[in-house]
Amino acid sequence: PTQVAAAVGQLRADRRIDGKMTTSPRLAAIWTPDPAWTLKWTQGSAFREANAFERFYVDDTQKLNPGLKPEALHAQEVLAIWRPAPDLSFEASAYSFRITDLVELMTDQDGMNVFRNRGELRSRGIDLTATWVMAGGGQLRLSGSHQLATDQNTGARLSGAPRTLAKLAWTVPGPVAGST
Repeated sequence: PTQVAAAVGQLRADRRIDGKMTTSPRLAAIWTPDPAWTLKWTQGSAFREANAFERFYVDDTQKLNPGLKPEALHAQEVLAIWRPAPDLSFEASAYSFRITDLVELMTDQDGMNVFRNRGELRSRGIDLTATWVMAGGGQLRLSGSHQLATDQNTGARLSGAPRTLAKLAWTVPGPVAGST
């Protein structure tokens, strides 16, 4: 059996709206000990600047905040893929990410809305997926995810982040080449 290993690094540099430079490094290591198995580890960071509406919009109910800092994301993931047959694969991954300086719409004591940076969010979770590619090009995929996303300031679970998801998808080739 042939083993394949690769390590990849990337550094992205961006000039932000305020003229400052921000870098976003990414690293990955992939190892395929035999054709049936692939193991992968990734780590990286990214950012999102506040958009013009979040920074500069003002009306009778909202104040501007041109001093918003960019949101920052730091993430890690490990992934294992097992292909016991050419038409069948199983994937399992575990991940963790942290977002700092989240841009959020808040109401000040004067009753006015304003976008502000706040705290830190964290999420940890697992994903499991099984995929069967059928003769003729159809594909059946079953996946499930479980995560815990929390506000690090309060310790509260994020209400907008589902804890458990399950998905079943059946895809078949369409009448036009490349369509499904």
